Amino acid sequence: GSFTSSLKGSFTSSLNGSFTSPVVVNTPPTPIDKVNVIHKHNAVAMRETFKRRASIVRRQSTKCCFEVLVTNWAETVEAGVKQFRHPDNTDDVVDLVKICRKVRCSGALHSCAPLIESQGIILSLTKLDQIISIDTTARIVRMQAGVRMHDLCTYLADYGLAVGTLGTIDWQTICGAVMTGTHGGGLTIPSLHDFVRSYTIVLPDGALKRVDKETSPTLFRAMAPSMGLFGAVVEMEMAVVPLEILEAKMISIPMEDVVQCFDSLM
Repeated sequence: GSFTSSLKGSFTSSLNGSFTSPVVVNTPPTPIDKVNVIHKHNAVAMRETFKRRASIVRRQSTKCCFEVLVTNWAETVEAGVKQFRHPDNTDDVVDLVKICRKVRCSGALHSCAPLIESQGIILSLTKLDQIISIDTTARIVRMQAGVRMHDLCTYLADYGLAVGTLGTIDWQTICGAVMTGTHGGGLTIPSLHDFVRSYTIVLPDGALKRVDKETSPTLFRAMAPSMGLFGAVVEMEMAVVPLEILEAKMISIPMEDVVQCFDSLM
């Protein structure tokens, strides 16, 4: 017989045929550079590296059957594709959380840690990818948890705005980057979660709860990086900053001089 499996793409294989492993699927969009001007050859090399390290599906054979496995970006952990659920909306997330005893959340599968290992289901939030609203005066954007960094950056640029800090790549989901502790880029640039103003989470009983600094200060402080421990995040509100054109410069400094000029560089 044959089977078809899909993760932002599909493949069909026959049990009577041959298999080629690994099969690359769910290839992320080409990352948009963190800065607007950068050495061209470095940017190209970086893009190609991230393309090659995209999520991989492979087939593990046994004597009588084949198991389809999904790996994270670093290929340090894998999970069966049958464990994944892909809710289309918040109501679907609520239903899945209510009926399943054990749930792990996943985004773009970029984390090197074994965060998707689960004895239950793996809740992929990548279909919750809508930017709901933006307040250009208060500089607050409201979005679903599965919005990708590069999509958010593109959206904000039309309003002359930008994300306050970015990681090395921009194909992560914005919520996944917050939940796993994407850090700042210097002494004066805070971590990504410092820009979050509220979370909407699905609690273990299926109830929806808005978490912000004013009404739930303790839980709000614990949310990032909590990796989904307190509930499945379905929406976030985030403060954004004015768009700036940045230039990256690479310099070489003798080690003995670093201590003297470290503060000025950071």
